Amino acid sequence: MNFPKLKKFLQEKGEPGYRYNQIVSDVVSGRVNSYEDVFTIPKRLREELKEIVPLSSYSLKDIKISKDKKAYKALLKLFDGNLIETVLLNPKPELWSICISCQVGYAMNCSFCATGKMGFIRSMTTEEICDQILFWRQYIASNQLKIHISNIVYMGMGEPFANKEEVFESIRWSTDKNLYGFGQRHLSVSTSGIVPGIKEFTDTFPQVNLAISLHAPTNELRQELMPVAKTHPLDQLVTAMQYYIAKTNRQLFIEYILFEGKNDQDKHAVALGNLITDNFAKQKHLIHVNLIVYNPIQAELRAASQERVTRFKQILEQFRIAVTIRKSLGQEVEGACGQLSTASKKLPGI
Repeated sequence: MNFPKLKKFLQEKGEPGYRYNQIVSDVVSGRVNSYEDVFTIPKRLREELKEIVPLSSYSLKDIKISKDKKAYKALLKLFDGNLIETVLLNPKPELWSICISCQVGYAMNCSFCATGKMGFIRSMTTEEICDQILFWRQYIASNQLKIHISNIVYMGMGEPFANKEEVFESIRWSTDKNLYGFGQRHLSVSTSGIVPGIKEFTDTFPQVNLAISLHAPTNELRQELMPVAKTHPLDQLVTAMQYYIAKTNRQLFIEYILFEGKNDQDKHAVALGNLITDNFAKQKHLIHVNLIVYNPIQAELRAASQERVTRFKQILEQFRIAVTIRKSLGQEVEGACGQLSTASKKLPGI
């Protein structure tokens, strides 16, 4: 829902001030799927709103559910016919996270990412980004699921800092107590390493979690895996990470996907340990490395063995670095890290 548009429309219609709050309260709860369900407003207003301020910016085209019902992936069609995916995951008991997208496609062209293989189509609006939260709340309510959404992670399709203005506004909507009402510390934004975006994000949202997709301990290797490193080299990225920690005094997450024979060897673990130790000596306790097992999308790269992943973790622990082997969720519904893509899901007539 476009909340500013709704407020303006109601003001122009001369509706009482409380009308906006009535509608918003019903909508963001997820309890209503259409204006016909908003019984607190007059019927004639419901009819007008259907045409002027649509309740949502998408239609559901498909949904996949894992057998254990801990992962749900939805394919949503936007008004212009473009498709995006959003995921609902249960990483821990009683903890449910929404993985949301911020762009249709992905311009960073990382070699290991299915979204990157789509190419870039366009950035999403604030409404489209937040409507993914609305979708999952409606889905949960409609299906009477015993699920409470705890966290929002900007780790779906797109690079958040390449759509900075809309993403930043979506964070404001998400954390507005009169709208979606999430605490800032329940939001996480992941970036491939857009340095100016990191600094502006730090200044604007010091309480929102930040994750850096690093995946390599040297700039040469990082450029091979992630072309963004050519524009924003590792030394500049490290400086931005230092800025975040100095300004927020909060934990910074490093995402590291392990590829067999590419970045999973002892020398890579040692290089990463040295990189963190040398640059974050007094703040090393605020660095947390998430090791991620690769979800293959193409033949050139293969997942590191479990033995290599464990060995990599042990070496980082010798550097006294906090490290976790992140549980891979959503593989069954192709909703795990790096797997989101609508390239093969075009619908008839689009």
